[in-house]
Parts: sequence; structure tokens; C-alpha cells
Amino acid sequence: MSEQNFEVNNFIFDASASNFEQLVLKNSVLGPVLVHFWSPKAGPSFRLYPVLEKLIKTYTGSFLLVNIDVEEHKSISRDYSITSVPTIKLFAQGKVVETLFGYQNEQDLRFMLDQYVASENDIIIHQSLQLFEQGEIEKAYQQLGQAALSSPQYYKLPLTIASMMRSEGRLSEALSLLTALPEIVRDKPACKRLLLECEFADMASPVMDAKDLIPFVRENMQELPAVKLLAAWHVTQKDFKSALELFQNIMQRDRNFEDDLGRRCIVKILALLDDNHPFIKRYRDIIRKLNN
Repeated sequence: MSEQNFEVNNFIFDASASNFEQLVLKNSVLGPVLVHFWSPKAGPSFRLYPVLEKLIKTYTGSFLLVNIDVEEHKSISRDYSITSVPTIKLFAQGKVVETLFGYQNEQDLRFMLDQYVASENDIIIHQSLQLFEQGEIEKAYQQLGQAALSSPQYYKLPLTIASMMRSEGRLSEALSLLTALPEIVRDKPACKRLLLECEFADMASPVMDAKDLIPFVRENMQELPAVKLLAAWHVTQKDFKSALELFQNIMQRDRNFEDDLGRRCIVKILALLDDNHPFIKRYRDIIRKLNN
């Protein structure tokens, strides 16, 4: 695997500790870099390589393939916690965005790559969003729908449709679309986030104007249905602090209210936050204490 394949315009490279930063981290800011951790002792690595080479030819110029021999470059393997080979890691914007373990077929690899390689579908999404903003809503949906039928593996298309439905207040339709997607798509962070946002928007939909609800809840914290509505409304306004405080109130007052809704909604809100957000540790500790 050390020979450069000039038939694919040198899109295949071998990495070492000395060139890893340039080949992988810096190049991934410009476009996707697929890193293949392999070993000359592992048969699946040799079965996988022709599949990767074929993809390089198919996607010519759209991503780089970088091979790393884990036997020869153990420091890189340790840095990325490689415990088995082959392992595939896709880098974008200087960080790992996808990881696959073991031999992968072409279809699964294409599914992964299509989410990060710029394509005609990205142009369609951009054009459709412009149409939507300009009020040509039916045309925007039609364009996205046709693209989704042609490229069912490109999950950004149905997510864009669901996002537009949410903007229109068609929350039940958006939720139906999202929950009907294949599990491999529903597990994507972007899909999980949109699904949660739609769930809270649907929960808050009875709130037409929160100006009267806010003082009512402040004086009647025992009225859990009203507290729930206001908490969900705060989520739609990105006021996670107020939402978490209200859902904590529900959890403390009645764990049986709508099947422990307070705790469940706290967990969902934490899933919307960055991993290092201070609320995550605080509210996980609160849940732990209330569970004891």
C-alpha cells in the first residue's frame, strides 16, 4: 500500500508521524480525509483496500485516502485508540467525524462519504432553501422530494424537508418523517437534534403568547401542565437554563407526571448541548441525587 497510485491523481497517500498533521488534519479543513488504519497481518485490511481504491476513482478529487500501517506507526494508533484493524476514521475540519470498524462494503462506505463530500444534492438543498425563503414553498418541497427519491442514501435531503416543515409549524408531519427514517439516519447527531427540537416545539404548540403564562407559572409552580408548556416554550427560545429549572421542578414534585416527564425532558435538553456545557454535569448530578 506504500506505492502512490497515479491513476487516481495521487489521492492516495501513506501517513507517518512526520506528515500526519499536514496530510490529515490540515487537508481535512479543505475537504474530507478518509484514514485507513491497517496492518499487513490482517487479511480484512487487504480485502478492504480495493473497495477504498474504487471509491477514490468514483469520487475523484472529492476526498483523500490516507493509509496508516499500525505496526509501523504505533504512536498515531495510540493517539486515536486503534485497537483493531481495519479501522476507518473520516476526518473533516480537523477532527474525526465518523468511525467504522472492520471490513466495510462499498454501499456503507458510500453512505458515510455522501454526507461529507460536496455533491449536486448540496446545491439542490441550497437552491430549495432559497426558494423556501422566497415563498416558493411548493417548488422547494418538490425539488427536494425528487432529489430524495433519486438519492435515498443522502440523509440531508429528508432532514431539510423536515426542517422546512418545522418552520411552517407542520410539526406532526415533520415528526412522522423523522421517525420513519432508517435507524442509521436517526442515529446521526443532526437527525437526533432536529427530532428533539420538533418534539419540544410540538409540546409548546398550545402556547400562543408566553407573556401571560410566565407570571402564572411563577405563582403556581404546582400546576405541572402549565409548567410543562412554559418549559417547552423556553426550549424553543433556546433558553435552556429556564427550561431545565422548570423540568427539574416537575421532576421534584411528581415523578409520575406523564411518566417522569421532568427527568426525560432534562435528558433530552442535555442532548442538545455541547459535551462540555456546564449544565450537563450539574443536571446529571441532580438526576442522580433525585434517583437515590
